[in-house]
Amino acid sequence: DHCVETVNVMVATRTGNLAAAAHSEELQALAAQCGEALEIFNEALVNCKNLAAAAALDLMPSQRIYNDKELVPDDVGFKQCIEPCPLMQRTEDLDTLLDEGDKAHWALLAKIGPQDTQTMSQIDVLELIRKRWPAGSRWHHPVAAKGATFAYHPGPKSRQAAW
Repeated sequence: DHCVETVNVMVATRTGNLAAAAHSEELQALAAQCGEALEIFNEALVNCKNLAAAAALDLMPSQRIYNDKELVPDDVGFKQCIEPCPLMQRTEDLDTLLDEGDKAHWALLAKIGPQDTQTMSQIDVLELIRKRWPAGSRWHHPVAAKGATFAYHPGPKSRQAAW
Protein backbone atom coordinates (compact mmCIF):
# COMPACT_ATOMS: atom_id res chain seq x y z
CA ASP A 1 0.00 0.00 0.00
CA HIS A 2 2.79 2.39 0.91
CA CYS A 3 4.61 1.78 -2.39
CA VAL A 4 1.47 2.38 -4.44
CA GLU A 5 0.69 5.57 -2.50
CA THR A 6 4.27 6.77 -3.00
CA VAL A 7 4.09 6.20 -6.76
CA ASN A 8 0.73 7.99 -6.86
CA VAL A 9 2.14 11.05 -5.08
CA MET A 10 5.26 11.07 -7.28
CA VAL A 11 3.20 10.95 -10.48
CA ALA A 12 0.83 13.65 -9.25
CA THR A 13 3.76 15.85 -8.20
CA ARG A 14 5.68 15.27 -11.45
CA THR A 15 2.67 16.14 -13.58
CA GLY A 16 1.80 19.12 -11.41
CA ASN A 17 -1.73 17.85 -11.05
CA LEU A 18 -2.11 17.10 -7.35
CA ALA A 19 -5.89 17.27 -7.64
CA ALA A 20 -5.80 14.25 -9.98
CA ALA A 21 -4.13 11.99 -7.41
CA ALA A 22 -5.98 8.69 -7.21
CA HIS A 23 -8.17 7.80 -4.25
CA SER A 24 -7.47 4.89 -1.89
CA GLU A 25 -9.97 2.56 -3.59
CA GLU A 26 -8.34 3.10 -6.98
CA LEU A 27 -4.91 2.55 -5.47
CA GLN A 28 -5.94 -0.75 -3.90
CA ALA A 29 -6.81 -2.05 -7.36
CA LEU A 30 -3.29 -1.20 -8.53
CA ALA A 31 -1.46 -2.82 -5.61
CA ALA A 32 -1.34 -6.33 -7.12
CA GLN A 33 -0.15 -5.02 -10.49
CA CYS A 34 2.56 -2.92 -8.85
CA GLY A 35 3.67 -5.97 -6.87
CA GLU A 36 3.97 -7.99 -10.08
CA ALA A 37 5.92 -5.18 -11.75
CA LEU A 38 8.26 -4.97 -8.76
CA GLU A 39 8.91 -8.72 -8.91
CA ILE A 40 9.73 -8.49 -12.63
CA PHE A 41 12.04 -5.53 -11.94
CA ASN A 42 13.86 -7.37 -9.14
CA GLU A 43 14.30 -10.46 -11.31
CA ALA A 44 15.69 -8.34 -14.15
CA LEU A 45 18.01 -6.57 -11.72
CA VAL A 46 19.44 -9.89 -10.52
CA ASN A 47 19.90 -11.04 -14.13
CA CYS A 48 21.64 -7.77 -15.06
CA LYS A 49 24.07 -8.00 -12.18
CA ASN A 50 25.11 -11.45 -13.39
CA LEU A 51 26.15 -10.15 -16.83
CA ALA A 52 29.81 -9.47 -17.55
CA ALA A 53 29.02 -5.98 -18.87
CA ALA A 54 27.37 -5.00 -15.58
CA ALA A 55 30.74 -4.56 -13.90
CA ALA A 56 31.86 -2.17 -16.64
CA LEU A 57 28.65 -0.16 -16.31
CA ASP A 58 29.10 0.04 -12.55
CA LEU A 59 32.51 1.62 -13.09
CA MET A 60 31.17 4.32 -15.42
CA PRO A 61 30.77 7.73 -13.79
CA SER A 62 27.38 9.35 -13.47
CA GLN A 63 26.76 11.69 -16.41
CA ARG A 64 24.28 14.44 -17.30
CA ILE A 65 23.39 16.44 -20.39
CA TYR A 66 25.07 19.85 -20.69
CA ASN A 67 24.64 22.51 -23.39
CA ASP A 68 21.54 20.69 -24.70
CA LYS A 69 23.67 17.99 -26.35
CA GLU A 70 26.74 16.86 -24.45
CA LEU A 71 26.81 13.99 -22.00
CA VAL A 72 29.43 14.97 -19.41
CA PRO A 73 30.55 13.24 -16.19
CA ASP A 74 29.07 14.94 -13.10
CA ASP A 75 32.46 15.75 -11.60
CA VAL A 76 33.48 17.66 -14.75
CA GLY A 77 30.31 19.74 -14.70
CA PHE A 78 30.78 20.39 -10.99
CA LYS A 79 34.39 21.56 -11.48
CA GLN A 80 33.27 23.92 -14.26
CA CYS A 81 30.48 25.29 -12.02
CA ILE A 82 27.80 24.64 -14.62
CA GLU A 83 24.40 23.10 -14.15
CA PRO A 84 23.00 20.38 -16.38
CA CYS A 85 20.19 21.28 -18.73
CA PRO A 86 16.77 20.72 -17.20
CA LEU A 87 14.86 17.94 -18.90
CA MET A 88 11.54 19.30 -20.01
CA GLN A 89 8.81 18.68 -22.49
CA ARG A 90 8.83 21.70 -24.78
CA THR A 91 5.39 21.22 -26.30
CA GLU A 92 2.06 19.52 -25.74
CA ASP A 93 1.57 18.74 -29.46
CA LEU A 94 1.69 14.96 -29.96
CA ASP A 95 2.89 15.17 -33.58
CA THR A 96 5.81 17.39 -32.57
CA LEU A 97 6.64 15.14 -29.62
CA LEU A 98 6.60 12.03 -31.80
CA ASP A 99 8.78 13.75 -34.41
CA GLU A 100 11.31 14.84 -31.76
CA GLY A 101 11.23 11.38 -30.23
CA ASP A 102 11.88 9.79 -33.62
CA LYS A 103 14.89 12.06 -34.22
CA ALA A 104 16.25 11.30 -30.75
CA HIS A 105 15.67 7.58 -31.28
CA TRP A 106 17.75 7.48 -34.47
CA ALA A 107 20.46 9.72 -33.01
CA LEU A 108 20.76 7.35 -30.04
CA LEU A 109 20.96 4.33 -32.33
CA ALA A 110 23.73 6.06 -34.30
CA LYS A 111 25.73 6.40 -31.05
CA ILE A 112 25.11 2.77 -30.05
CA GLY A 113 25.57 0.68 -33.17
CA PRO A 114 28.10 1.49 -35.85
CA GLN A 115 31.79 1.00 -35.25
CA ASP A 116 33.67 3.00 -37.89
CA THR A 117 31.64 6.12 -38.61
CA GLN A 118 34.06 8.87 -37.51
CA THR A 119 34.78 9.82 -41.13
CA MET A 120 31.09 9.81 -42.13
CA SER A 121 28.73 12.77 -41.90
CA GLN A 122 25.86 12.55 -39.44
CA ILE A 123 23.37 12.29 -42.31
CA ASP A 124 25.30 9.36 -43.81
CA VAL A 125 25.42 7.63 -40.42
CA LEU A 126 21.66 8.01 -39.98
CA GLU A 127 21.05 6.65 -43.50
CA LEU A 128 23.30 3.67 -42.75
CA ILE A 129 21.47 3.00 -39.49
CA ARG A 130 18.00 3.24 -41.09
CA LYS A 131 19.01 0.78 -43.84
CA ARG A 132 21.05 -1.71 -41.84
CA TRP A 133 19.23 -1.71 -38.49
CA PRO A 134 15.47 -2.01 -39.00
CA ALA A 135 13.14 -2.33 -36.02
CA GLY A 136 13.21 -5.77 -34.45
CA SER A 137 16.76 -6.56 -35.56
CA ARG A 138 20.16 -6.68 -33.87
CA TRP A 139 23.41 -4.79 -34.45
CA HIS A 140 26.30 -7.12 -33.72
CA HIS A 141 29.21 -5.83 -31.62
CA PRO A 142 27.90 -2.31 -30.94
CA VAL A 143 30.45 0.40 -30.29
CA ALA A 144 28.65 1.69 -27.18
CA ALA A 145 29.15 -1.54 -25.23
CA LYS A 146 32.39 -3.31 -26.08
CA GLY A 147 31.43 -6.43 -24.12
CA ALA A 148 28.01 -6.79 -25.75
CA THR A 149 27.57 -9.27 -28.57
CA PHE A 150 24.64 -7.32 -29.98
CA ALA A 151 22.26 -4.40 -29.44
CA TYR A 152 18.53 -4.81 -30.12
CA HIS A 153 16.52 -2.16 -31.98
CA PRO A 154 12.96 -2.08 -30.58
CA GLY A 155 11.79 0.56 -33.07
CA PRO A 156 10.54 4.07 -32.37
CA LYS A 157 7.44 4.53 -30.25
CA SER A 158 4.25 4.40 -32.29
CA ARG A 159 1.42 6.92 -32.10
CA GLN A 160 -0.84 4.22 -30.66
CA ALA A 161 1.66 3.36 -27.92
CA ALA A 162 1.98 7.05 -27.03
CA TRP A 163 -1.71 7.20 -26.13
